[in-house]
Amino acid sequence: MPRKTRFFDQKNTRGKSEEGVTFAFYCFILSSFVFALTVIPVRVIFDEAFRASAEYRLILFQLTAGVFFLRLPRLLARPLRIDLPSGLYVAYMLFLWGAIFLGEFAMLYYRVAAWDTVMHIYSAVLLSFLGLSLPRLFTGEEISPALTALLSLGFSVLVGVLWEIYEFSFDGLLGLNMQKFSAPLGAGQRLSPLVGRAALTDTMTDLIVDLVASLAVSTWAYLYIKRKGALPKSLTVNRSKE
Repeated sequence: MPRKTRFFDQKNTRGKSEEGVTFAFYCFILSSFVFALTVIPVRVIFDEAFRASAEYRLILFQLTAGVFFLRLPRLLARPLRIDLPSGLYVAYMLFLWGAIFLGEFAMLYYRVAAWDTVMHIYSAVLLSFLGLSLPRLFTGEEISPALTALLSLGFSVLVGVLWEIYEFSFDGLLGLNMQKFSAPLGAGQRLSPLVGRAALTDTMTDLIVDLVASLAVSTWAYLYIKRKGALPKSLTVNRSKE
């Protein structure tokens, strides 16, 4: 009995430690977004070149959405009765930070040629792991490794396609540049629209990268499940026992 009690004490301590790390990441990323939301209006007022580029509209839009989506998984976890591993949640928050704060606010999408590709690989991997969890979340049962991998691949690629449609739609409705069909003439200067094949490069590269990254994860998952019987719980979303 003492051993059992000591075991649960250690388990609870480990759980509190993971929650503490998760909360620290959440506070850091949220403060980054709030800082950026404060800086952008000031820069718009005093930086004429930045104001003329109109890029600030996209940055403000993305930062505002980021503040909302940062907490969304945890808000949905209780009503949906799911258990989101701390590691996956931290990975999700880091994606938002890399895509929005570093990509848009720090303009790494323009300054680092491969940044958009890295973010799409990252998101495709996260979506693939979520896709691996869906059959068990909906049915409560395990399905064949091949079907699990196929559903994960299909889910990740589908979300990637829907994301490109979302970017295309909001670029047209709000005059944004999420699909990066325009490139800056210089730091803080106006955007110059791309033409021909160059204008398609961002979208097609994103879709191809989504497919390749998702295929890599689904293939790994198939082989892992065939050998081990199931995926590690730390990499999958599970039904809550509460």
